[in-house]
Amino acid sequence: MPLGSHTHNPALVPSAFKSGSFLLLTAWAPAEGSLRALETQAPCSQFQFLEPRAAGSCNCRESPSQPPASPGWSVFSLFSGPSIVTPPKEIWNVTGAKIYLSCEVMGIPTPVLTWNKIIRGQYGVQRLELLPGDRDNLAIQTRGGPEKHEVTGWVLISPLSKEDAGEYECHASNSKGEATASARITVVNALHEIPITKGR
Repeated sequence: MPLGSHTHNPALVPSAFKSGSFLLLTAWAPAEGSLRALETQAPCSQFQFLEPRAAGSCNCRESPSQPPASPGWSVFSLFSGPSIVTPPKEIWNVTGAKIYLSCEVMGIPTPVLTWNKIIRGQYGVQRLELLPGDRDNLAIQTRGGPEKHEVTGWVLISPLSKEDAGEYECHASNSKGEATASARITVVNALHEIPITKGR
């Protein structure tokens, strides 16, 4: 029985499990910042998470009617494909400005985060330009965190030019899957050209 799933992500899989008569499983769901616990007489491998995004580590122990003073713990790892925690946001700004896109992703193993510019051609055909390429006004920065198994990345553009307008994609991948999110940069000549509802 699978231990959970998420769009684009294979089922979470234990690397080991402990079978026994009466077991307690506790699973940490870092994306939700919560704990989920189930009790059953089935082996650990037959537990299912209550949260589809559950990931992290889970512990399995023998548990009689009253928990023993020193329970024996059997710990195994869980794996999940990447998910987008905070996607990049649409930007409107003027030529010459300094802007950045940010993206926060998570997964187990910790994902690799890359950025692409989506180039759309005729008839809806598109290709991806891996960033930064040879663009001297664009830089990519990546760091771990802010939470365990998370990565945050930025696209920094300065000075902004008309050629920088377009759609930018945050791409996260690990051995269990991949996830993407995108946002558009619109470049105008003057601040008054930016609609009130749009951000800079």
